Amino acid sequence: MEKKRKVLVVYQWVSMYPWKIPTPVQKDVELLSEDFDVKLFSFNYFNLPLLYLNTLKSDLIFAWFAGDHAFFSSIIARILKRPIAVVIGGFDVASINELR
Repeated sequence: MEKKRKVLVVYQWVSMYPWKIPTPVQKDVELLSEDFDVKLFSFNYFNLPLLYLNTLKSDLIFAWFAGDHAFFSSIIARILKRPIAVVIGGFDVASINELR
């Protein structure tokens, strides 16, 4: 059996509901899990060193929305030469007229 590539799914930690994974993230995790070994990572500033370690163990970084978590994930991914995919939508692209 072929070894599955490891994907780190990074999303913004929500202080009101730290145990809840946002619905769009859940759906993508279900889809990605069919072909990849997926690990979830709920980002906050206190676990930045853990983001580095988890990125080191991953083949690809997948960030939901272009927030702080995607920014730091992108920097770490670039340092470690890992590809990153950032899903955009909502507030992070609201001011781009071409997408309206």
